[in-house]
Amino acid sequence: MKNSFNNFYKGLHQLLNHILIVGLCFQILIFFIEINDYEITVPKFLLTKFDNILSENNLSYEATSIKLKLTGEINCENLKLKNNNFLEPIATCDHLSLNLSLFALLFERFNLEEILIRNATLFCPPSLTPTGLNEPLIKNLFGALSLTRKYFQLQQLDFDFQNIAVIAEGAWRKKSFAKNPFDSNIPQKSIKQLMSDYLSIAQLLIQMKDKFSIFLKPVLTINLSEKDPHSLLLNLQMNASGCEFNNLSSGPINIKSKLQYRRKTLNTIAPIEISAQNINWNNKLSTHSLQLQSFIELNDLHPLIKDIKASLNNVTYQNTTFDSLELSCNLSNLSTIPGHLALIQNTNWLYAKGLFNTDTKKIQADIKGNALLQEIKKITSEFLKEEIFENQINGNINWIGKLIAQLNDKLTIENSELTVASQNFSFDNVHLDKLYAELQVNPEQLNINYINANLGNNHAKGSIYHNFQTQDYRYLVSGTFKPDLLNPYLDSWWQELMSKFQFSNTSPFGNIDIQGNALITNEWFVFGEFLGTNFIYNKLPVKELSLRIHSNQNELELIDLDANSNTGKLETYAKFLYGFLPNKNEEEIVSTYVKGTSSLALNELDQILELPDIHNIIKDFNTEISPTIFTKGTISEKNPDESYLKIFFSQNTPLIYHQIPFGHMNFDVDYTPKEIAVNNLNVEFASGVGQGDLKITPTSANTPPEITANISFLGVKQEIAVDYLKKLWLPQNNTKANNYGGLLTLNLNATGILGDWLSFMGSGKISITQANLARINLFGILSQILSFTPLNLGSFHLTDATSDFYIQKNVLHFPNIHIFGSTGSIDANGNLYLENQELAFMLNISPVNKKGIPIISQVMLVLAPLTQSFQMKLGGTLQNPKWETLLTPLGLGKEKGPELPQN
Repeated sequence: MKNSFNNFYKGLHQLLNHILIVGLCFQILIFFIEINDYEITVPKFLLTKFDNILSENNLSYEATSIKLKLTGEINCENLKLKNNNFLEPIATCDHLSLNLSLFALLFERFNLEEILIRNATLFCPPSLTPTGLNEPLIKNLFGALSLTRKYFQLQQLDFDFQNIAVIAEGAWRKKSFAKNPFDSNIPQKSIKQLMSDYLSIAQLLIQMKDKFSIFLKPVLTINLSEKDPHSLLLNLQMNASGCEFNNLSSGPINIKSKLQYRRKTLNTIAPIEISAQNINWNNKLSTHSLQLQSFIELNDLHPLIKDIKASLNNVTYQNTTFDSLELSCNLSNLSTIPGHLALIQNTNWLYAKGLFNTDTKKIQADIKGNALLQEIKKITSEFLKEEIFENQINGNINWIGKLIAQLNDKLTIENSELTVASQNFSFDNVHLDKLYAELQVNPEQLNINYINANLGNNHAKGSIYHNFQTQDYRYLVSGTFKPDLLNPYLDSWWQELMSKFQFSNTSPFGNIDIQGNALITNEWFVFGEFLGTNFIYNKLPVKELSLRIHSNQNELELIDLDANSNTGKLETYAKFLYGFLPNKNEEEIVSTYVKGTSSLALNELDQILELPDIHNIIKDFNTEISPTIFTKGTISEKNPDESYLKIFFSQNTPLIYHQIPFGHMNFDVDYTPKEIAVNNLNVEFASGVGQGDLKITPTSANTPPEITANISFLGVKQEIAVDYLKKLWLPQNNTKANNYGGLLTLNLNATGILGDWLSFMGSGKISITQANLARINLFGILSQILSFTPLNLGSFHLTDATSDFYIQKNVLHFPNIHIFGSTGSIDANGNLYLENQELAFMLNISPVNKKGIPIISQVMLVLAPLTQSFQMKLGGTLQNPKWETLLTPLGLGKEKGPELPQN
């Protein structure tokens, strides 16, 4: 036991002595080398391990010198790294300096303390270059790197890029991470795999040649954790003076990154902060400054961008400038990228959250925001194929909804579903206090499924469909409307409607309150119900107006059109067959049927029509009308002059005009833009009828139309006709006509200006039968005249009269008046001047009727010259006639007769 202990002690002592001797010698050697800074060629056995690693991966190296300082520093000059498959080197370096621990060198362990590289060049193998040449990728690389177990710092790293600068996109091939070759606890990754990754990057850089230019000066700091020897902390800063990539350019750029790498899991997440100024893309989008934050996940050193947050200030798109734009997205799945967008411009803002499909380039997002409508109009002109805001719009609008868009060269909205609300909304001259709508819009069409609007006392709700390509539209509206909102549209509609018929386009609408609903399309009304109150039409107040409308592709039906005024009521029904479709170019067949009753007084109708030319006729009607009207014809917008309408009118209830009763009335009208013909006019009187035709020819917009009348009165009581004609042509003569009895037959054919009776020219015939014409006081007159003679003729019996007549504007000429009876006759001719009602007539009065009883006539002829006619002259005016005797039977001379009573 004792011997064993002694042997152990001797052995330990000898070992310690050897160690001390070696240590002393080593310290002396170190001291000697440090003093002399002696440098020797690196022994071959120290490089054997390097040679083995390179040869295993088909690699080799050359250098003009590799020298070692006993301090542990290795210097290599003109180093070339080669792949044995290529003639050209894959990397060169003018100078490489490694600072190693001397103990590490002696025991073939490597503890790298510092690396210095000057003027290094990395080449891409010929097989990866488009030209087949070995092209330099990175030229003039200079750096200083220090490494300990606790601290790793890249003090300086400058790049001079020959062709391109930096990897802009793509990823490394998925290989296992290169383990630290100097850590004996972690297995090594083959150099072959490392070179494979390097070649992949080189190939990508070649493909990016001449497309990207950026100049970086990076500073990298790496900290080794004391607590966790398997983790690294890397801090990176890079500055660039600017970049250019395709249509993208930028000013100064600053990049910061911090990476904490855990070597056990081989996964890490690195945050990156990028700031840039004066960015411009394709001269469409520019920003004064950009702040970008991102997270990159490194899995086996294969980078994957996880999240991006970007903030842009003073952004300009086209001619629109925004205060700020914020964008964030997650790139975990590159095929479908979720993200959000925030856009701010003064009080305008937009927030969107959705998905972007990189394969289809489609965006699906939930959006909400607030903006000025005029700004939306400016921006949407870039996004939509069709301008949806043709009119002037103003106001502020809030919205929330969904959006589907296509992002190619420009953003195209494919579909959007929005709920919008607005205050102080204006559209042309219409201003709304509040607006709420649910809508869908895409480049082809606009769908507003629900709309609710308020303007003071006006309220409307409904839906709207509009096709931008076909211009088809469909409006469904209901609500309460006041004149301030309605009148501009009613006036515009009236003017457009009247222009089709070449009528006056002065709008008659004064005031109306409407409650109701309507479905309106570009092909006319489809259905509607309206109730109007306080309606003023051409100054005529209507208490209430109700109307129901129904239409389809073939007909338009007006159902129960009721109008109540202070004194009357109008009820009407109408149907337009085959529609009235003004948007079509071909000719349209229009058939209408109007029936029902109307109690609207004609004096109110005169006020509605506002036709001064027939005012004097209508104003004296004191009755109600209930017509039945049927209309058919052709309306041609393509050839307006070829338009034609046929109207059938029938009035069944009596009409009263100045106590003159009219019975049944019917006529039909042929309408063309050049002529209006009233045919088959038939009017029933208390006795007899009126018949005839009228033609009305428009002259110009500023002058009344010309009228041609061909009228006959058959068997009409002559006092009715006289009163009627007297009121028509001589309205200022208020004397009442005597009741002479008898029946009137009148034929008239004349042409003149409607309403201007002194402009007419024409001719006609008149006859009176079964009348008591002696009651014109002719006998009283003759008795006074004949009192100067010995004759006593008793009494005349005059019952019939006939005459032709001519109308020559102011002159009514009677060439052959013949008044006769059983015992006498009067023949006359002369003129009635209508303007001043002057009379100029010559009368021959015969006591014996040449057409009387033959035997009496023969007896009276025997008495000649006692039977000679009396000739008289009638002058003066209708109000003050003057008679003058020209010839007596006995030739007693010419004497002025006495003045006659006015009647």
